[in-house]
Amino acid sequence: MTITFVEGTAIGSMRSCRGFDVTAFLNKMDDIFLNHGGHTFAGGFSFERSRLAEFEARVKELSAGIELEETKAGTFDVDAEIPPAYLTPNLLTISDSFEPFGEENAQLLFMTKQLPVLDAIVMGKGAKQHLKITVGNGTYKWPALFWNEGERLHRDFEVGDSVDLLFHVDRNTFNGAEIPQLIIVDMLKSKSIRGTA
Repeated sequence: MTITFVEGTAIGSMRSCRGFDVTAFLNKMDDIFLNHGGHTFAGGFSFERSRLAEFEARVKELSAGIELEETKAGTFDVDAEIPPAYLTPNLLTISDSFEPFGEENAQLLFMTKQLPVLDAIVMGKGAKQHLKITVGNGTYKWPALFWNEGERLHRDFEVGDSVDLLFHVDRNTFNGAEIPQLIIVDMLKSKSIRGTA
């Protein structure tokens, strides 16, 4: 769990391990938060800075009886779920504040759901073809690279579909220009609002 203070507001995030349900945990402190949300494996929250001591006490109280499951293979430790509207270049500044990344400090892993695919191409020749897509939130367009996953285009999704992404934020520097980009770790075609694929 990490907390950052912005003027009079505390903004935090937490992630799960070994089957712990982050959303259920945060819901138990709903009366403290200005807002909170997330999913089973990661969540974010904010509260008034003046309530920090109360928040710490509640976390200790609620943590006392936590029981964890064994870690399941194929799961990801997501640092934060980013709503599409908040997918802006400011994420690079947040990510930079956690550097340097290395073996003991993994690069931040974000998740965003329901991102429209505006464009998609397959790059490279031979067996190793890479996928480059452009996703947008209505304000920003992000180029996103998915190494060695070119076959997913037309198999798993089409341009115009929405996708759920796990990704790192990065920069592509070319001819002196710096362009924010996403490096995809995994992706799925989004379910519709009605819950069908």
